[in-house]
Amino acid sequence: MRPIRFAVALTLCVAATTAANAHARGRYLELVNRAHDSVVAVAIADAGQSAFRDAALGESLRGGGGSATIELDGEACRRDFRVAFRDGRSQLYRDIDVCRRQRLQLRPFPREREAGAMARE
Repeated sequence: MRPIRFAVALTLCVAATTAANAHARGRYLELVNRAHDSVVAVAIADAGQSAFRDAALGESLRGGGGSATIELDGEACRRDFRVAFRDGRSQLYRDIDVCRRQRLQLRPFPREREAGAMARE
């Protein structure tokens, strides 16, 4: 009976250590820029909050498929991302579950014709 108790205790210790190490390492998200223009800044907030914090992007993220990995702080799974492009436009990606997704693809802006058609609907 003793070996079973020891094995259970050892398994619980290993699981707790693994979880603590995963938390200490932080969480990362890969941004893939499918838009045509380069990304110059990314800001992150917990979903629904207005307190955005700038993410360390390094250099600009080129358009057409460039990618970069950013580190996420905090424990929240649902985040909002505000992405600023070189041409001055920005996009807001709301309620992204970073616990389930490790990648966020940034979409191109709709063409002028498509944007006008969507506004009329």
